Amino acid sequence: IAAVYVVGRRWLSPLATWVAVGLITLSPVSVVYAQETRVYALLPLVYLAVLYATDRVLSARPERRSRWLLALALAEWVGVHLHYIAGFVVVYAAGWALLTLARRRDWATLRAWLWTQAGVGLASLPWFGAVVWNATAVQAEANAGTFAAEPAPLDFLLTQVWGFHLTGLAGILGQPLFRGLTLATAVALALLLVWRLAQPPTRQTALAWLSHWLLPLVSALVVWSVRSFSHPRYVTIF
Repeated sequence: IAAVYVVGRRWLSPLATWVAVGLITLSPVSVVYAQETRVYALLPLVYLAVLYATDRVLSARPERRSRWLLALALAEWVGVHLHYIAGFVVVYAAGWALLTLARRRDWATLRAWLWTQAGVGLASLPWFGAVVWNATAVQAEANAGTFAAEPAPLDFLLTQVWGFHLTGLAGILGQPLFRGLTLATAVALALLLVWRLAQPPTRQTALAWLSHWLLPLVSALVVWSVRSFSHPRYVTIF
């Protein structure tokens, strides 16, 4: 909740920030997984931290850049040790940073950022080594939930993830009332996005947020292509 407030105050208006804080406070998926001693409640915090730290690195004055590079490194290192799904936001943030710095020709910041990423890689070597050493067991675990021979249909995947995002319940689509409500929410969100994108003052911000949300969320397609019966909590981070 505090992280949503901090991120909102940087990128959104005060009203939008408080709306976001209210939504995350009452979000069913947040409430459900806050009651479990598992990583799923912590992963969205990592996601916000990586995005926020990357933005601060790209905009900080030279004398303050080091602290934000350190914060970014810590967020990335913690994230990849919590769950492999955090690797997708690390890759997304890396692409964002590389494109921005190359476009600016800010080679000094780019070198510092590359050294930071190298440090994260070195600090993660024990974890990567354990994965390689136990490759057989990792492969068996990755296939543990596969109950269907064919990949999950895209429409089923999208509705499953969206319904879970709104309710925190994987089986909610079995109830006709909630199917209708989730569809109505999706339509309302789509209309709001079209309205915002049609207004030049808010278009750039809306596009940036869509990128931060949808591009990492594409990882769901990768996850379900490997495990065709994955649980939607794997992409709760996004």
